[in-house]
Amino acid sequence: MVWVLEKYDSYEGEKTGQESIIGFRGSRYSVNYNGSLGITDYNGEFTEHNDSVRYVKQLRNGLKHLTGNWSGRLRIRGNGDTYCKFDGKAYYVGRTISDEKEYFPGYILNMYPLDTDSTIPQENKFLYSGCHNSGQIGERWTIPAKSFAARNNKIGNVGIKIRKGEWAWSRHTHSDFIAKMRKKFHLEDFIRFYITSNGFLVRPIDGKFWSSYDIDIIEQMNKLSSTAIKSEISANIRLNKSKSSKHSPTLYFCFGHINDMLEGKIPSASNDSDGRAEDVDQDAMRWG
Repeated sequence: MVWVLEKYDSYEGEKTGQESIIGFRGSRYSVNYNGSLGITDYNGEFTEHNDSVRYVKQLRNGLKHLTGNWSGRLRIRGNGDTYCKFDGKAYYVGRTISDEKEYFPGYILNMYPLDTDSTIPQENKFLYSGCHNSGQIGERWTIPAKSFAARNNKIGNVGIKIRKGEWAWSRHTHSDFIAKMRKKFHLEDFIRFYITSNGFLVRPIDGKFWSSYDIDIIEQMNKLSSTAIKSEISANIRLNKSKSSKHSPTLYFCFGHINDMLEGKIPSASNDSDGRAEDVDQDAMRWG
């Protein structure tokens, strides 16, 4: 089965073709002017999906009330809900249904088959085999430091920073997940993570923590080079950028799946108490 766009209502309650009520968030993909679907990585590297003709037609059909042959960026959440950007606004266009096959040569976006009971051991943190460009990876969330959460009356919630001093929060609490994360990443107060369009949990880990978290970066880079060469190139570009800026190196690691750690569900973004969910636009923010 190739990618298919189904005309289901979104998990947030949006109808197909409706302007987004949760902003523009999720893993980033692009459709160019000739109708090719792809991933854009560092240095403008565009890797084309190798079987996307039907899917692109479905995307364009979801925006036919606005434009003809749409091209631009789309973002897919971990539950498949799909949003396209047109004329500066995001629109819900349907739910993307995918399988465990790989469609972007040089990357591996399914770290294990999604149609089996296989899970990632809880102690494992392995180098992400997709883009190491933060703008592409997935929907960003952060577990805030306990003191910050308490001051904002958000104990148990995850959030997303919109701008300095302004956060949008999840509708529900995720106390069990937060407890697992604090055990796994015990050296950090604010724990940022991303949920990919395939439902995997990925996060940046600073090089100063690799040894403490039992990460053998040389072994993992060697494995990446033999399985996902474009991902290895992306990781090396990120490392070189860190060196040139004199910052500690940071790479992205996969540590689980929503089925393992979030009971198969992603945090709900709509109807947050502050009404800021629709202000989230991952294209408009610079995140590391």
